[in-house]
Amino acid sequence: VCCRHLGYVKELDLGANEIVRLPGEFGRLACLERLNLERNRLQELPESILDVKTLKVLKLNKNNFKSVHRHIGRLLMLEHLDLSNNILDILPQTLPSLKNLRYLDVSGNGLAHLGIQPILQEHEDRVRA
Repeated sequence: VCCRHLGYVKELDLGANEIVRLPGEFGRLACLERLNLERNRLQELPESILDVKTLKVLKLNKNNFKSVHRHIGRLLMLEHLDLSNNILDILPQTLPSLKNLRYLDVSGNGLAHLGIQPILQEHEDRVRA
């Protein structure tokens, strides 16, 4: 996929394609709101994905992710994050930064420790304010 010619795309479905790696220029998809990468063989996302500030829906389920980018919290518009059925063992500490997140699925992973206490505390603090 050559991203430089897709700058105005709002929704991109690359599900079920056996993709193992995304191009580093993925951040050029400046208008992207919905990205479906489910049922591939991805293990990581390119750093440039953090430049897609308009991203609202990110489907990464049924891949081979062992971890999620530690700065995923920079995707401030994100509302829907599906990480189910990967091989995650921990969630990123920046998850509470996703203030617009309404849907999070981490089912079917090997999460030994949810690390959810900081997430719950952040939510309680917002509710009190």
